[in-house]
Amino acid sequence: MAAIDFPASPANGATFTPATGVTYRYVTPPGIWTVANGPVDTVIASDLPPANPAPNQLWFNASLAMLYVYYDDGNSQAWVPSMPVPAPGGPPPGFIGDFAGAAAPPGWLLCNGASYTVAAYPALHAAILYAFGGSGANFNVPDLRGRVTAGPDSGGSDRLNTVVTASGTPGSVGGVQSQNLTTAELPSGVLTSTATGPGYGLTFSGASIMYFASQSVAIARVQPTMIMNKIIRAV
Repeated sequence: MAAIDFPASPANGATFTPATGVTYRYVTPPGIWTVANGPVDTVIASDLPPANPAPNQLWFNASLAMLYVYYDDGNSQAWVPSMPVPAPGGPPPGFIGDFAGAAAPPGWLLCNGASYTVAAYPALHAAILYAFGGSGANFNVPDLRGRVTAGPDSGGSDRLNTVVTASGTPGSVGGVQSQNLTTAELPSGVLTSTATGPGYGLTFSGASIMYFASQSVAIARVQPTMIMNKIIRAV
């Protein structure tokens, strides 16, 4: 079949009928030509999948910037990506990484604790379930704003508990950004001095004096840091 030479820069709703006799309509967003005289000629652009979709219904996932088609063979139904899925060996759903951009790229979500539907991101939900919040038809992505991550201490060495007060399972949290020191946490010192205080009746000769410092201002416990967005693979 020969390629169709669609008009350049069409307006939303514009139609075009090539020599094949099939009429197409341009829909934006997402900016694609759809079959206007077919069973489905509209594209729903939203963060959540349309309710009660018809077979072959198109849905543009605005969060992921990906186009899906609704598959229904009478026995099973699912929203299927219309574009190729990531090649084997790429980051799997649930993979988290640093990203220098301001917004998550297509196929990824920001790790900001937001809630999403299981229907919209089935692969991501299968990877993380409800470890970071949610229940039923909704689940949450991790909230890593202002947070660092650590591997769970499953070896019994108690390394994790020296860093945070947490259960050691994925999704558990702990640690503090700053801390007011208690007297028991302050270092002690020994001051040895020889002094005579005329007129005061005081004589110190080789006296050992224990002293403690006090601090009423919280001490920051943040290591030198550069801020990056944390993103999670969603498809």
